[in-house]
Amino acid sequence: MFVPDQARWGTIQKQTTHIGERLNAASAALEEQNRALEGLLTSIDYTDESKWGYARESVLADMIKRCAEVSLRNDRMADPDLLSAAYEDRRKGSPTTRPARRPGSATRRGGRL
Repeated sequence: MFVPDQARWGTIQKQTTHIGERLNAASAALEEQNRALEGLLTSIDYTDESKWGYARESVLADMIKRCAEVSLRNDRMADPDLLSAAYEDRRKGSPTTRPARRPGSATRRGGRL
């Protein structure tokens, strides 16, 4: 997998304004350089106020901050090929399994992240 400069984590973390636009562009660049990901990342519109709320810039900034606290290195993951497995499940039409949301857990609009 090739990650273009605009989609590299360090670049995304530096973004302080227009975060949704930056994430959309990063998703598109990743898909353009990695055709196997086509449609997987760009299916999320980080500028969609109806999904992210009117305070989406602060919600996305907080999401990036929290994601930076999680190590996604292969040696820290239960399954080092997690992204590929998720893509294959989606490509095959398998439903994504999600654990039930706990009371007070993160929500798209309002709630805690």
